[in-house]
Amino acid sequence: MKHIFRKNFPFLICLLLSGLVLQLLIALYIESKDAYREIDETLFKGANNIKYYLKHNFISKDLNSSSLTIEEIYKDSSFLHERAMENNIDYFYLLVKDGDDIVYAIMSDEKEELDKLHMAGYWFSLQDAGDDSFDETWEAFDSDKPIYIESKDMWGEYRSIYIPQMSHDGRKYIAGADITTTSLKKLILVKSLKSVLPLFFFLIIIIPAIVIIKKSFLEKRKMEDYIEIMDKRDKLTNAYSRNYGLHLLSKSFNEYHTSGKNFSICLIDIDNLKFINETMGMEAGDTLLIVVERIVSRVFRKTDCLIRLEGNKLMVILPQFNRKYTKEVFKALEEKIEFFNLLNKKSLFIRLNYTMSEYTSGSMMDFIEKTRENLKIESSDKEWKNKNLQDDILRGIRNNEFQTYFQPKVYMKEKRVAFEALVRWLHPEKGLIPPNMFIPIAEKSFLINEITKIVLEDSLVLAEKLETNISVNLSLVSFENSRFLHEIKERLITSEYSKYITFELTEGLAIKDIDATLIKMNKLKTAGISFSIDDFGSGYSSLPFIEKLPINEIKIDRSFIRNVNNSKVNQLVIEFVNKIANFKGFSVICEGTEDSLQIKKLMFLGNFSFQGYYFGRPEPSDEVILKYNNGFYLDKLREFV
Repeated sequence: MKHIFRKNFPFLICLLLSGLVLQLLIALYIESKDAYREIDETLFKGANNIKYYLKHNFISKDLNSSSLTIEEIYKDSSFLHERAMENNIDYFYLLVKDGDDIVYAIMSDEKEELDKLHMAGYWFSLQDAGDDSFDETWEAFDSDKPIYIESKDMWGEYRSIYIPQMSHDGRKYIAGADITTTSLKKLILVKSLKSVLPLFFFLIIIIPAIVIIKKSFLEKRKMEDYIEIMDKRDKLTNAYSRNYGLHLLSKSFNEYHTSGKNFSICLIDIDNLKFINETMGMEAGDTLLIVVERIVSRVFRKTDCLIRLEGNKLMVILPQFNRKYTKEVFKALEEKIEFFNLLNKKSLFIRLNYTMSEYTSGSMMDFIEKTRENLKIESSDKEWKNKNLQDDILRGIRNNEFQTYFQPKVYMKEKRVAFEALVRWLHPEKGLIPPNMFIPIAEKSFLINEITKIVLEDSLVLAEKLETNISVNLSLVSFENSRFLHEIKERLITSEYSKYITFELTEGLAIKDIDATLIKMNKLKTAGISFSIDDFGSGYSSLPFIEKLPINEIKIDRSFIRNVNNSKVNQLVIEFVNKIANFKGFSVICEGTEDSLQIKKLMFLGNFSFQGYYFGRPEPSDEVILKYNNGFYLDKLREFV
């Protein structure tokens, strides 16, 4: 009897301990459920009352980043903070959409904490806060019901509620309230301990009994579990490993032949992984692999199995997949890739090749090989020249191959000279590559933002040396990226020479979405930046929008200048634009001026500001500085004064 008891003693102890732990878990579950219900009721009541705590028309369609003074922000935030404390809530806030971003219209906190944020957290980007619930928050604006979520940002982790509401003039906003996970856990722990304290004391007594469990048994079990996990999962990406993935594929084959369950596979090739590894290092390549795995796992269904087939290839097994949805899947994949390429800050970009195949007959390996061949065919159909150039651009950025040239802009009446910054790529093997060859490719991979930063930094250096205005071109891709605009705004705020910077926007870009353009331009103007409209008259009817835009100058497209001596229509257009400029108080630059006859004719039509080869070609900053200091540009200007 004693022998039996001694032999089964570890089992009996485990059984007793399991029973006690089970009771503890049940108690914790019950108390946790009650605590969550209590928390959710508190969150709902508090968030629903925000509209009563603040004035009725706090949120309106006109509310923007400059609506409140810093004193008003502190006053409203502090008042809301006091109400939050009264409701046992950590934070109150209101969220509104701002273009493609979500911002805090107000957040409750103490003044000391608010001082750490730009504008005390007013109009503070949810993305800049590092909030991982951005997508859920965006979707919440389309909901009519309260939404509870678990989220985290730069300040911590929270249990939150979003209550979609409508302002008096029809603007959709979200009233939100947060209780930190720390507060939530504290409440659950306090309530649970009260009910299970006797169990805790009992557990403390029996804990020493655990040591009698054989160590070898635990180690063996742990090793078996570890081997099983390692065999199933890829160490880096958490996708299924190749061996286990082929096992899953074999099961799909068996189910097809035994019960007729159809399935497809999707092969995905990370086309630029080798290039990233070679130019940026293996760590960057590993990061890219992890990102791709996460993107792919979010695109496909939970029932689909994601496998890392080999170094740069992933395979997805799709049981009972309807092929008519293939385009939708690939579209969703491309959208998420584009979103990552747009927002990433590490010069990484994703380029994938992919194909889908449905199994109908043949062996498993033949099926995989056939799909591989399809992938090769589809990959070869893409523009390899552009893809190679895209890789070269990233390498060129890292090797400082992009240089900024500067072309003079002369203002006769003011007798001054400014410059336009123009990027040039000095490729070590291919020589000088013109912008029209690499700018469109850079825009597709969003490397244009990195190139723009280079041009901006070079322009600030020249502005410091010459103390004259420098124009920098902004592409559509860069201008539509709110995060990038915020970055360059913050950079310019820190420079005392930002007052010399003018951003040039093309005419089509400026009027594409006039309301959004105005908002972005006004934000940048707070950093002392001026604006110029480039290529004016190149095909858009933007005259009705000129008076709305906060511009300092427009540049008449060279197509009007080329035949100005022979075209009465061109002369009338230029004369008309000059009259509007004189009335509205902005400058007019005539682009592409190449001979003195053109310039004299343009002066007769009322224009006295020019840019073109007659006054100087784009040149490196050293040559520009030398000519500027020697009076070369002013001498050219004096020919007509």
